[in-house]
Amino acid sequence: MKRKRLFSIFLMLCCLLLIPAAALPVRAESEPDPGHAGASAPVRIAFIDSGISTKHIDSSQVLQGTNYIFPESDTQDRVGHGTATAGLVLGAEDLGVTGICPDALAIPLVVVDTFPSGAVKNGGPDALCKAIYDAVDRYGCRVVNISLCTTEDSAELRAAVDHAEANGAILIAAVGNDGEDGKTYYPAAYETVVAVGSADGGAVASFSQSGADILAEGVNLLTASNRNASSPITVSGTSYSCALVSGICARMLTKDPNLTPEAVRKALFSQADDLLEPGFDLRSGWGVISAYQGTLILAQADSVTGALPAAVKTGDTMPKGWWIALAAALIGMAGTMMAGTSQKKTKTKIKPRRKVR
Repeated sequence: MKRKRLFSIFLMLCCLLLIPAAALPVRAESEPDPGHAGASAPVRIAFIDSGISTKHIDSSQVLQGTNYIFPESDTQDRVGHGTATAGLVLGAEDLGVTGICPDALAIPLVVVDTFPSGAVKNGGPDALCKAIYDAVDRYGCRVVNISLCTTEDSAELRAAVDHAEANGAILIAAVGNDGEDGKTYYPAAYETVVAVGSADGGAVASFSQSGADILAEGVNLLTASNRNASSPITVSGTSYSCALVSGICARMLTKDPNLTPEAVRKALFSQADDLLEPGFDLRSGWGVISAYQGTLILAQADSVTGALPAAVKTGDTMPKGWWIALAAALIGMAGTMMAGTSQKKTKTKIKPRRKVR
């Protein structure tokens, strides 16, 4: 009888231990722990432009950059162009704008600014070169968005572009808005730079210049303004198509930080929908890529790199069957108590009769 009682107590203790075990969160063994080696940091994107206003874009997503026009000034956007490009990537929650890569961090590198009078000052190729070097060496950017251009092909600019490629940064540049027979603009014309033109639905936009490697939507896009506003602004141009492609590249690098610039370009081009001549052509490049196609690229990256399912990536999670374990623990406790009571009653009622001699 003593043994059975001890066994019943043991079962009750085991059931009690099951309850906290069932309620504890589970972390996947292969999930990188934030703050330790292996945890991927947000991808940094350099926006070589007119700065980024934080009136509508979350200031926590915009890190300290550099103003090459007025070094003593800040990097807030007084022109509007840089904010519009960054808004397409980062989004603007209060305006209802969803960025294509909202987890990225932006580095504003100002090469175009305004005087107090409102007149615009452009830093030219020299400022552009400095910004490319700093984006890589000083700020550790993996993606460099250049939604502006110059007609000057210089050895200095070529060297800056080569330096970025050699150090694992991919450059995305707009081809220009002068139409099919427009001038040749740099750095988009360089071989390792992803030259981006604009699509208008299922066709090449009339303003998009030839020489693009790839197209992205570039007509009537909704994005953030550098002004006080209650609604997004509408923009068109290869500058904004360029930003969309930069966001897709950043998403790819978020999934696999080990991708080289060459690997990113190949994945990007392979997912484009052909438009004109089969394969590559000077007017439409490899074709049109969209945010949806960018998602398909990520799905392929998951299968190649063995990334964890989305449900596991969220960190601490409650097991879906925790309530089953809890119910089993309670039932086990009740059963054990009932069994103990039943045994006790049985022993008091049924007594062995004395043998009659």
